[in-house]
Formats: sequence, structure tokens, C-alpha cells
Amino acid sequence: MPTSFNTPRDPFGDGFNGCVFGDTATAAGGCLTNSLGSISTASYRARGVNAVLSMNAGPTTLGLGLGYANRRYLVPPGVIVAGTSDDNWYGQLFASQQLDSVSSVSGNVYANYYESNLPGAPGVFGAGANGSYYRSFGSLSAMATLGISTYDVEGAGNTSAQALLGLRYGF
Repeated sequence: MPTSFNTPRDPFGDGFNGCVFGDTATAAGGCLTNSLGSISTASYRARGVNAVLSMNAGPTTLGLGLGYANRRYLVPPGVIVAGTSDDNWYGQLFASQQLDSVSSVSGNVYANYYESNLPGAPGVFGAGANGSYYRSFGSLSAMATLGISTYDVEGAGNTSAQALLGLRYGF
């Protein structure tokens, strides 16, 4: 990970979407989805690949992260996960633009597909997008955000749209 980076977050749940993008030209960043998604009490061998592209040009920041992770369980025969593996594909696109010294806009699009190879376990797809406008009034700052998120578990899922208006006073 670079020492200075942007972490695009979901403003509605303050959730982490998987990738961080470097603030400087020498550090692209990285995706942590395979590392954080592989937390398990069972022994496993994880393999995967990440690709991250980050660009900072004046007031504009862009980031793209893509990846794949496979986890093969290494447990004794008879354990439910013995001989199985799971796969995770993910991607994220982030952009921000400083409009002037007191305002900026940002956008974030992400998608993830997880497939467990346990018998009868469904695949899970999740995706979302959000855009925000930020404005500072000295110690008072304001934010307006719109977003949409969806998930699908083999035909059964949900889509939701959200809006957020917020004020913050910093001392």
C-alpha cells in the first residue's frame, strides 16, 4: 500500500468497497477484497490477482481496480468444506474533481461476484454506484449524495436507491 492514498467509501453505510488508490504518481494503490474476503477459521490456500490504475492530474483523481481471488480449503476429509474452493471477482472505479478551493464532486462504482463451490450454495452478485458533492463554509461543511445499490442471490435480490444530505461542524 502507498503511504498516501484515497479510500473511496460508501457514504450511506461508511462501508469499504475494496480498493484504495494512491495520491501520488509513484504509488497506484491496491485492492484488499481478496485479503479481507478470505478471513476464515478453516485453513486454505489463497491465490489471486489484482490490477490497479491510479491517476492524479491537478484537481482530478481517477482510480480503477480489478481483481480475482480463489480460496481452496485445506482441511481433513469429512469436514464440510474439504476439497472445495470459492471464487471472488471484483472491480471498482473512482473519480473525484476539486471544483474550487471549497467544493468538490466524487463518484464511485463497484461490483463483486462471489461463488462458493459448496453443494447447493448460490452465487452472490453485488454492485452499486454513488455520487457526492462537498462544500465547505469554514468550520461548517455540507455534503449531498445520491446512490444506488443492488444484490442478487440466484434470482432473489434487492435494489435500493438512497439520498443523503449532511452538515458537519468542525471545531
